[in-house]
Amino acid sequence: MKKTLLAAGIILSIISCKKNHEVCKNYSGIKRGFESYEYVLDTLLKTDTSFVDKDIFFKPNEPYSNIAWTIGSDPRTFTSQTVNLRFSNPERLNVILKGNAINSNCNTESFTLTKAFVLLENNGSIQSPLVGIYKGYNIDNINDTFSVAIKFWIGSRYNWWGNGAYSVENLPKGYLDTTQNFNGYSRPEIKGIIASNGYKNIAIDKSGNLPSLGIKGYGNLVRGVKDTLIFSYTIIDTTLLNSSGQLKYIKKQFIGIKN
Repeated sequence: MKKTLLAAGIILSIISCKKNHEVCKNYSGIKRGFESYEYVLDTLLKTDTSFVDKDIFFKPNEPYSNIAWTIGSDPRTFTSQTVNLRFSNPERLNVILKGNAINSNCNTESFTLTKAFVLLENNGSIQSPLVGIYKGYNIDNINDTFSVAIKFWIGSRYNWWGNGAYSVENLPKGYLDTTQNFNGYSRPEIKGIIASNGYKNIAIDKSGNLPSLGIKGYGNLVRGVKDTLIFSYTIIDTTLLNSSGQLKYIKKQFIGIKN
């Protein structure tokens, strides 16, 4: 009799667990929160710091119900899942997200999360920490080390860039160009690719340009004791192009430590 009762209890427990699992299928297990992004070139890249007059986005880690955003001193409450704003003044914002989420017990509970977001002047007076030389490798060939340089150009010699401009040099490996023309002027000291940039993010696009292997990619800076540049990009498979005329792009990722 005891064995029968035990077996029945196990069966009921299994049924209960299955039912509970079905009820809790909306619980994702994803940590509650949100991320901040800036629009660089043609995509959104994560950041906690940016320059003013950039498109900034705030997005939750997953869809929440009864969502409400309070951003800095803005008196408005935003109820959309994603908020896109531009800021014209340097400041440190408190970004507050309120909402409801399903917890692991299948109950709906409210939460409040706060993060800081920093906006910096964008007149060239503040230089991105991206600037520097990074020694590293592409992850598909870690023994082939080389250096990538990110440089900043500002001043009367480059007055068409009122806020300055950044370039990425030696990516792809070996690509340098001293013959570039800027607003009708030759500036042979600029040997890299002029980039789109945020504060910790940078992007380049030479799609279709064979000397640069048609590179297009996005880099971000990981701050630490020694800053790390992670640059994901695609280049033209020139071996395939030369042998068959077929245009195909190869995915690459460079990881480098700042010197």
